[in-house]
Amino acid sequence: MTLSSFIMLKLTGRFGTAKARLFQTQFSFPDTLDSEIMLKNIVKYTFLFELAGFALLCPYFLATGVSQPVWSAVFHSVSAFCTAGFSIYTDNLMQFQSDVYVNVVIMVLCIAGAMGFIMMTDISRWMTRKDYRISFTSKVIVTITGMLALWGTVHLFFCEDSFQAMPVGDRWMAALFQSVSAMTTVGYNTVDVSKMVPISLLILTITMYIGASPSGTGGGLKSTTISALYAYTKNALEMRKEVSLRGNIIPHYRIASALTTVLFYTFILFVGIYLIGLFEPDSADFLKISFEAVSALATAGLTSGILSDITLGSKAVLIILMYIGRVGVITFGNAMLAGREENIKGSKDMAV
Repeated sequence: MTLSSFIMLKLTGRFGTAKARLFQTQFSFPDTLDSEIMLKNIVKYTFLFELAGFALLCPYFLATGVSQPVWSAVFHSVSAFCTAGFSIYTDNLMQFQSDVYVNVVIMVLCIAGAMGFIMMTDISRWMTRKDYRISFTSKVIVTITGMLALWGTVHLFFCEDSFQAMPVGDRWMAALFQSVSAMTTVGYNTVDVSKMVPISLLILTITMYIGASPSGTGGGLKSTTISALYAYTKNALEMRKEVSLRGNIIPHYRIASALTTVLFYTFILFVGIYLIGLFEPDSADFLKISFEAVSALATAGLTSGILSDITLGSKAVLIILMYIGRVGVITFGNAMLAGREENIKGSKDMAV
């Protein structure tokens, strides 16, 4: 969608109102950001970050004797920024477990892609304009992203049994990298996820479920959706008519969108888990089944190690979940329900 819109903009020199609204809705831009500017920024920042990733990784891979250094730098730079998580190595990135340089470069690319182009545009304006203030959306993204990364890192460092034999420095790096990998839904791993204890798998499952940020390359519910749900719940408990967060009023249509997304996303997830459970009646590890379903719907790509043993039916369910996760649950729902008509009448018998 971005590519086709960019080509049309270059050919025609204008960005139609209908296309601008569709583009803004699809990428969840705030009303204060111009769609044409954001479109150009997406293309610009994508190439900028991927080129920077290649420039940082290629010389290092050449110097350290990594196999296929140039191709590896290109592939992993693009894969990290787009939160694809694919690696050309059979062990994913486990050979770089203690390599601080590679870990940091990959994490920066993952975080940049997952935090999204709203953040990039905000930071760019803040750096070039003295009177510019960072938007509330960007502040929410930074807060939620930081909290998830800190929670996952601290837990894995202190509570994950398979990490305890590592040197302290390597343990911190592995914990941070795996937490960021789940949070950004990139799906890279420098450790064997299948050996993690159940509580660690649960933490990563929750992190993937929440996922990245709007207008970013990651999946999941999105950080701003969770923050809007938190604000709605808090204000409802306080009996307030307006929904606000940190002194900022959240429009009702944003709250409605967040509630719809959470409910429909969770419903699809539970259906997927239920179907996989039907196809795997002999599997006693329900947590790993849930982990795989969340990873698929969030387009994370992390696995608990059971994929080679599950049935064809379960793999079909995971493929469908990945497809829905990539298209977007709201887009998928609109496509399924658009055009349906229903007779509506008043009722006094409905209790809520």
